[in-house]
Amino acid sequence: MTEDGITGEFFEGYKVTFPMGRFDVSVYMTKVYYEGWKYFRDAEITDVWVEEVKLDLVKFLR
Repeated sequence: MTEDGITGEFFEGYKVTFPMGRFDVSVYMTKVYYEGWKYFRDAEITDVWVEEVKLDLVKFLR
């Protein structure tokens, strides 16, 4: 896997979901980016759900 999370036809990384006001926000992050983000994120982001994903690029980039 490359640093951008793209391996051939797939994106590999994490789907990170957290509440923001009335909504839940989902952000896809590479594994490298997530490792830094989890230590330096905003202190008010406390409820975080992390799901490891491998997504087909055709569906992911739609």
